[in-house]
Amino acid sequence: MPTYTMSDVQEADRLYDQMPMRDVAEETGISKSTLSNWKRQGLIDTEAKHNTKYSAQQISRADELWDSMPLPQVSELLDVPVRTLRHWSMEGWINTEVDWNGGYTGGRSKICSPEPVIEMYFQSDLTMMEVARSYGISRSTVSDYVRQYRNGEL
Repeated sequence: MPTYTMSDVQEADRLYDQMPMRDVAEETGISKSTLSNWKRQGLIDTEAKHNTKYSAQQISRADELWDSMPLPQVSELLDVPVRTLRHWSMEGWINTEVDWNGGYTGGRSKICSPEPVIEMYFQSDLTMMEVARSYGISRSTVSDYVRQYRNGEL
C-alpha cells in the first residue's frame, strides 16, 4: 500500500480544481478510490462541476428556478432528471430557501403540491403512472390527489 505525503494531497487538491477526479488519478498515479476517500475526509475539494454533462449555465438556471417551483417542475422545464437535480442539491450546486414539501402531512412530507399533478393528469393524455414519474411521486399519490379533487377536498 503506497504512502502519501501532505504534498501529494495538496497537489491532488490543486489539480482537482482543474480537472475531473479520474484525470487527477491518471496525472498523479493516485488511485481514484484514494482520492475519493480524501474527498470524503475533506482533504481535497473543488468548486468546479467536473462530473456533469450539463453546463454551468444550466446548473445556474436550475438554481434560479428552484426558488420559484419544485424540483419536478424544474426537471420538466430544463429536461434534467429530478435525480440529477437532487444530486446537484446534495453537492451544494443548487439550493432554495422555499419549503416545497408543504409541511405536516400525516408523518410524510409531500414532494410537490397536488395542484400541478392534478392539472397535468386532466390536461394531458398521460396515465397516472406517467404523471407520477414526471413528479417523482408514486402512482398511488397521484390517485389520492385525483380522488381528493373529485371529492371536492382540494
